[in-house]
Amino acid sequence: MDLNTVANVATALTLLVALIFGVMQLRQIERRRRDASAMETMHTFQTPELRDAFRSVLSVAEPMTQQTISSSRELADAAEVIIYAGESLGALVFERVVSLHALDRLLGGFLRMSWRRLAPYIEAERKLRGPHLAEWFQWLVERLDEHPAPGKARGAYISHRAWRP
Repeated sequence: MDLNTVANVATALTLLVALIFGVMQLRQIERRRRDASAMETMHTFQTPELRDAFRSVLSVAEPMTQQTISSSRELADAAEVIIYAGESLGALVFERVVSLHALDRLLGGFLRMSWRRLAPYIEAERKLRGPHLAEWFQWLVERLDEHPAPGKARGAYISHRAWRP
């Protein structure tokens, strides 16, 4: 092998290593950005108001009708808080700001149970206000049901029992 061939091979290998390293760095930066964005978003939604709203709505037997909700200012306020949160979270998942599985692990159960209680009320309200009420909330819960986080069906305490740090 002559010196030119060795130099060309060395240059090609250097470029290949640099390209691989660059791609790895970009993936790591994107992962950090996505994780930071998801954490910030989740902190925004983990508020006492949302916690109290979940507690109020989940304390009522399924399903909740317009009459059930309109008879209690507390339930009406709780429904509104959950619907707004569901709308925002649905749009954020759709835009891939927050991953569906991360959201499922953090709030999926609360969102599913709330939707099941609020769906009859929302359907009745759509007849009065239009079809766009809680559209992203419904979309989100349907996606959570179609693509649950791994282990979600059995519960994390069972599915991830073998997890080690």
